[in-house]
Amino acid sequence: MSKEHEAFNIFFTERHGEMPLDTTSEEFANKSYLRHEMLKAWQTKSDVLETQITQLKAKLAESERGISNEYDEKEYYQGLCDKFVQYTADLFQKDFGEHSNANCPYRNALDELNAIVHHETFGKLHSGKAVLFPTEITPELDEILGMQCFVFIRPAQIYRHIGIDIPPKAEKEQAFFMFKLLHLALVHGEKCFDVFEDEINAMIKSIREKDQ
Repeated sequence: MSKEHEAFNIFFTERHGEMPLDTTSEEFANKSYLRHEMLKAWQTKSDVLETQITQLKAKLAESERGISNEYDEKEYYQGLCDKFVQYTADLFQKDFGEHSNANCPYRNALDELNAIVHHETFGKLHSGKAVLFPTEITPELDEILGMQCFVFIRPAQIYRHIGIDIPPKAEKEQAFFMFKLLHLALVHGEKCFDVFEDEINAMIKSIREKDQ
């Protein structure tokens, strides 16, 4: 006998007592009929409850999967935001602080970028009229910043010959060419001196062709 039938027998006996021993009596017939109908109702109710339980379990499992997916998605995007803050902090040498009720590193990083994007310099960067200066010196920058003013005497003469107005003062010549070389270094890296030399040679060639 199944546990379901055992449970029903206990329930029926508690409610209606034991079945009569005389199987030919009217009481036995009436209780047998009652028991039969109640058992059908019991089984139907059990089937309905089992179906409902199965449905509830399915909904619970689906809900748990949804929660798990939402948690995984949240973790993924939070990781991206953390990387964004770290990259922005490294790029601009900023400390955006830790998460607290009064501080949001994500918002701080966005505000920093927003301020830079709306700054005049960013428009020049975007148009190619400006370049970002590195936070660490490179060999070519080190060489340029250590140049003496006299090395620019000859280039200054060539530039003036083609019509570029450079004041005839050592410090002005130095400032002019150091600025130019620094920009070339930031754009071309270690090839900046080759680019500068090619420009000078092209100017010399143009001057000679005009003098012929």
